[in-house]
Amino acid sequence: MSKASVVIVFFIILQTLTFTAYAQNDLELQQKCSKAANDLIGRIGNPFTFNTHYSKKLGGCFARAAFYEHGKDGAVQGTTYLYNVPDGKIIGFLSFIGSQSSECWVGKTKCKSADEFDDLIAPYIEH
Repeated sequence: MSKASVVIVFFIILQTLTFTAYAQNDLELQQKCSKAANDLIGRIGNPFTFNTHYSKKLGGCFARAAFYEHGKDGAVQGTTYLYNVPDGKIIGFLSFIGSQSSECWVGKTKCKSADEFDDLIAPYIEH
């Protein structure tokens, strides 16, 4: 085998090992995020739905928790929160009755609908 071939094989092995280490680190971060988010959700109550995501791009762990109930008139009322899991801060909020949102924001950006809220929180919770 030539020296060039040995060097190429070495770099392929090095890249494979590096990729495997990064993948393992990502998995560990996702697992830590999931555990921390479950702890947070346990403290705030029992949401109807919740999901968590570790965002490598944003460098953080986020959770979306939604609470629903039926009002006296039968309309569905709900609130959805977007949390920054490590500090438990609410970084997004949606409150609605039926199809009308009464309060909606993510960070400093206000929104007017559940669809707009979902678009704004997508970078935080989508894989």
